[in-house]
Order: sequence, then structure tokens, then C-alpha cells
Amino acid sequence: MKIYDFNDEVKFPLSNRDGIYGGKGGNKDGVLIDGEFWLIKYPKSTKGMSENARQIGYTTAPLSEYIGSHVYQLLGHNVHQTLLGVKKGKVVVACKDFCVIRGGLSEIRTIILGRTNM
Repeated sequence: MKIYDFNDEVKFPLSNRDGIYGGKGGNKDGVLIDGEFWLIKYPKSTKGMSENARQIGYTTAPLSEYIGSHVYQLLGHNVHQTLLGVKKGKVVVACKDFCVIRGGLSEIRTIILGRTNM
């Protein structure tokens, strides 16, 4: 298994989609990997969570997403592509952006509230 160093901004430059990815799971960067759009998901801070969670400092969500995606793939399911790496001193997951057009993905909370950006 390869662990990528996403700190290399020459190899992994920010894309023109940087800043458009929402959600409540943590911060995200839009990057280009081999000329294709990807998003890097950071772990969410545990500040404000229970005392046990605060001792860790950050959630393990990026690692869990990477492992979960690969387990589902091994079981024969069609899943999004993921890469595991580090950036800014944190374990992150890079997910290939499967949207063809900018703004083509709406968060479920915006659909439920009727606030899609499409």
C-alpha cells in the first residue's frame, strides 16, 4: 500500500474546484492528480466532543473511508477511487471527483432542505 505525500504542491496542485466541496466531515482541498480532479479530505477536529475523543485530537474518518472503500471494492461493489496520504501533518484520504461538471454534486442536507446549487 502506498502512502502519498500530498504536501508536494507541484505534483498535487490545487485545482479550480478547490473551495467548492462542502460537508460536515472536515475540511477539503480540491487538487489535480495526473490532470484529474480529486478532493483531499482532512480529519475533523475532536474539539467540542467527549473527553475521550478530545484526547485523540482528530477523527480517523479519512482512514476509515479509505479502508471501507477498499473492502467494498474487494466484495465486488463499484466504489469511488481513494488514495491514502498525509498533508499538513495529518492522515488524509484523496477521493477522485466523479462529477463531470463543476457543482454537479449536491450535499444530501441541501437536497432535503430544497437548497440545491444546480
